[in-house]
Amino acid sequence: MDYIVLLGFGIGGLYIYYAPTKKLLKIDFGLAKIYYRRAKDKGVGLNKAREYYNKLGKAFVFVSITGILIKLFFVLFSSVT
Repeated sequence: MDYIVLLGFGIGGLYIYYAPTKKLLKIDFGLAKIYYRRAKDKGVGLNKAREYYNKLGKAFVFVSITGILIKLFFVLFSSVT
């Protein structure tokens, strides 16, 4: 079950990282939409939102990979002892 959740985080992070910005802005009610609306130029707003989405996607993928590695470490460690 834990592996499924961690894989979900990884897939979600990859989706956020590679999805088009405008598509993500349609379903977002968070910080990226605020960056987009506060920008005086829509191009700058899209770039700011994209930077935020890239950071968010990388964080999700990092959590997924780190969680899987920690889980595998404890599984291998418990089988040794």
